[in-house]
Amino acid sequence: MKNIRAFFRPTMLVFTNFILSALLPSQHINAQNTWTLQQCIDSALVHNGIVLSAEATLRSAQSRTAESRSHLLPKINVQGDYRYYNELPVQLMPLSVFNGPPEQFKTAQFGVPNNISAGISLNVPLYNGTVLQGINIAEAAEENIKAQNNKTRETLIYDITNLYYDAQLLTQRLAVLDSNISNLEKLSKKTAIAITQKTARQTDLSRIELQILQLKTRRTELNYSLTQITSLLRLQMGIKNETPFSVPTLNFTAGKENYTTRSSAESRITEARYNFLKQEMTGIRRMYLPAVSLYGYYGTNGYGFNGTANDFLNFYPVSFAGIQITYPLFTGFNTRRKYNARKFETESVRHQLDYINNADRIRTENAALQRESAHNWYVASQQQLNLAISIYNQTLLQHSEGTASMSDVLLADNSLRDARLNLIDAQIRILKADLELKKISGNL
Repeated sequence: MKNIRAFFRPTMLVFTNFILSALLPSQHINAQNTWTLQQCIDSALVHNGIVLSAEATLRSAQSRTAESRSHLLPKINVQGDYRYYNELPVQLMPLSVFNGPPEQFKTAQFGVPNNISAGISLNVPLYNGTVLQGINIAEAAEENIKAQNNKTRETLIYDITNLYYDAQLLTQRLAVLDSNISNLEKLSKKTAIAITQKTARQTDLSRIELQILQLKTRRTELNYSLTQITSLLRLQMGIKNETPFSVPTLNFTAGKENYTTRSSAESRITEARYNFLKQEMTGIRRMYLPAVSLYGYYGTNGYGFNGTANDFLNFYPVSFAGIQITYPLFTGFNTRRKYNARKFETESVRHQLDYINNADRIRTENAALQRESAHNWYVASQQQLNLAISIYNQTLLQHSEGTASMSDVLLADNSLRDARLNLIDAQIRILKADLELKKISGNL
């Protein structure tokens, strides 16, 4: 009995150190290769192709808005013209002008062969409903693209965070398995020595070796999964495969942050669509108003003649200003039908927006309940881990006294490992539930 106690006393110390080392943060990760969650998000927002495409689309929309506003600016044109007439234009002159018989005409040619004109014209739109409609629609379309751009960024942040948590989960699980395998291998060596001393059986060693083999197989599968998730993270972050990358050990604190409920990304997109349609309706109503513009011209006209008897080239100034009013008297009911179509579409989007807001409210409440459930599960997992540690230590003590078998020790070891893995799962579950609440409540 003393030999058995002498054998299992160092074994208990090994497993105690195993538990402590697994619960403490791992220090073997190279700090230069580890990426924090914020670093991953920042890299994705800078290098991710989808985000870059969305930003380019937004800049294009902003340029279209600026283009629409430019139609309200004055237009200044400089023009010049030179014409040489081989045959001067012919006009018909009524002979009655010269006291001749009525309803009879005489052909006459006016002008000179060389005609030169140059001038500058100005056009100032005072009011144009079509131009104002284009500006309002361009601004509403820009807001719509901004809302879609924000949703793209929020979706990317959400996906990056989820993948990051999954990578931390697998990293923690691998650390648990590595520690467990290491300690089982030490126990295997101790058991082999005990067999030679006739204090243990060969079946005890076989059970330990089977346990080690199962854990190594499971570790290989987890490592494959971690590689896949890391590849997805690299893709989302826009970094190359040769760039060193790893995630740190999870530093978990079970706090509950209260979030102010805001509009979700989907709600903001639908609201932007609703405002876009309302601007279209306003612009269509403005089409019934007349377009008013101010215009003016200043220039000179030159007339030249190169005859043998009298050569000349004379210039004469010309200038004028005016105001132009254009009123759409009849458009074939096109404007009215277009307005009715936008009216019904706007009503449809409004109902859709009301539904989304109500659904977001319910989803926010459910997400808060889900986070509360995750916290309860975390507390229960902590209690289970404490109980599993106690059972394991008691089983080791009973085995050292000969009242428990090696199967009981391995069963207690499995229960302890599962309790530790469950605690890690509970921590990740809280983080993901909190992430979901932030997304639905518009705080991502």
